[in-house]
Amino acid sequence: MIEIIHKDLLARIARFRTKTGIVETPTFIPVVHPTRVLIPPRRMYDEFGCKIIITNAYLLSKTGKQGSIHDILDYPGIIMTDSGAYQLLIYGDVEITPKQIINLQEEIKSDIAVILDIPTGGQANYQDAMETVEETLRRARESISQRTNPDILWVGPIQGGTFPNLVVKSAQEIVKLDFPIIAIGSPTQLMEQYQFDALVDLVMAAKTNIPVDKPVHLFGAGHPLIFPLIVAMGCDLFDSAAYALFAKHDRILTSEGTYKLQEIHDDFCTCPTCSRFSISEIKHLDKRDRIQLLAEHNLRICQNEIRRIKQAIREGRLWRLVESRLSSHPALVDAMKKLVSHQNFFEKYSPVTKKRALFITSQWSVFQPEIIRHQTRMTIYSPPRKLENLIIISAPKKRPYHKAIEFERFKNQYSKTKVSNSILFDVLFLSPYFGLIPLEITNVYPIAQNEIPGSVLIENQSKLLEQLREYLLRNSQYTNIFAIFALTDYWKSFSRYCRRLFNKLEKECKIFHTDFSNQSLKQLSAYLTMK
Repeated sequence: MIEIIHKDLLARIARFRTKTGIVETPTFIPVVHPTRVLIPPRRMYDEFGCKIIITNAYLLSKTGKQGSIHDILDYPGIIMTDSGAYQLLIYGDVEITPKQIINLQEEIKSDIAVILDIPTGGQANYQDAMETVEETLRRARESISQRTNPDILWVGPIQGGTFPNLVVKSAQEIVKLDFPIIAIGSPTQLMEQYQFDALVDLVMAAKTNIPVDKPVHLFGAGHPLIFPLIVAMGCDLFDSAAYALFAKHDRILTSEGTYKLQEIHDDFCTCPTCSRFSISEIKHLDKRDRIQLLAEHNLRICQNEIRRIKQAIREGRLWRLVESRLSSHPALVDAMKKLVSHQNFFEKYSPVTKKRALFITSQWSVFQPEIIRHQTRMTIYSPPRKLENLIIISAPKKRPYHKAIEFERFKNQYSKTKVSNSILFDVLFLSPYFGLIPLEITNVYPIAQNEIPGSVLIENQSKLLEQLREYLLRNSQYTNIFAIFALTDYWKSFSRYCRRLFNKLEKECKIFHTDFSNQSLKQLSAYLTMK
């Protein structure tokens, strides 16, 4: 069903075919009201690059209009139709049955259609949430026999709200049914209240139970601020009317947040829409014209953010883009904490190698899949030679480590000693970010292909110490251990923990702090010779 072109984290640039054309993910699907059109759909297609839109089949049924939805909206692209479930969530009832909405969407020849599910919402209690899951599943099963048009791609919604176990149950059951596309429902209220951590729980509970060959749709996600986050979690499609709703309240969308028009005093945007006017002229436009202009701006910003995300996926730098959004709102930091708790799932599906170097710019950078993958593999690593001597060295700044001047100086000094040919060492580098790095793999991605700050950003000595402890227990052949650490506060602190560890393991160890000058390394080599 889905052709994957590029991957990063759980995101993918992928394509799948509908009867009207091909959808390329990730993509934002703007909501078009069937009667109150703000930006004509054909303009969306021609000028804004919107190759797919979504409209409400239930609201359309109240207009009495008949015929193809493409003709009704005058739109040549792909049209997805919703069933009225959002109106059901807001008003408590809709005047249409599940079977009627299926028949209607077939009559208007939708490309992608949604059954009339029962949204859980973000405020439901457990009992009510469970009932929405069970009723949605019942309607989903009944819909299979009610369909007659095989050309329509039907969407199977997942419900459960803020209760992960119900989301998991809903996902596991819906994927058993004949739905080419799977949707995650009920996130709107969570996003309106900036409960992005709960959003992560909802999406990840569903995503971890959806097969990789199914496109995943997230209902009601329309602010570009969270696009990188939801794409990183594997949401291929997401829809919203936010671009228009915010415009009606004089609010301007950006990739960093939302601004009120009256609070902006300088020209803020150079998009094709805004560049025609000064900020003062925009403020003094007729209300209808102003709303349309702001809606056009908001839609362009959404589309631009999708392009930026796709470029990040191609470069393998989506995590970096997600990190860059954290400063936009404190709630995103809470979401990131939730996101990193799924680090092993991200590692499982993220590419093993990438075209660009890994960047470490914050405390969150150490949770990138490439780093987690290295640390996981080190839990089963054994050195190729079973030597009795081990040298542990704090990782130099230059990569690869075996070509760093600090290591070259140490080798040169040691090679001049009389015992250099008779005493052999295993070499283990310690990195605050990657953990343990054997000499044999210092050229392997991403150990040598990364950019790190000059100073250590994180205080994780206890984690690094635990990795070292497990390594020494697994490789118990070492009788002589020498640790060579740089003269920095981080490594001075770490050496104190090291001494306690070696004492507990009853290992003979000598710890040196050095500036890696020739003189200091000469003294160190002399000591190793005496040992």
